[in-house]
Amino acid sequence: MNQARMLEVLEKNGIETIPIDVFEIRKMGGGIHCSTRPLAREEI
Repeated sequence: MNQARMLEVLEKNGIETIPIDVFEIRKMGGGIHCSTRPLAREEI
C-alpha cells in the first residue's frame, strides 16, 4: 500500500492525518522514529 492510499484509508475511518515531508531528515542520517512522538489519544 502506498502513502496516498494509506492516508485515504485512515481518513475514511475517521483518523486525522498530518502528512509531513521527511526528505530533509534523511539528509542528516536520521530516521522517521527520531522525528515522531507518541500519539495522544482521547478516551472513547
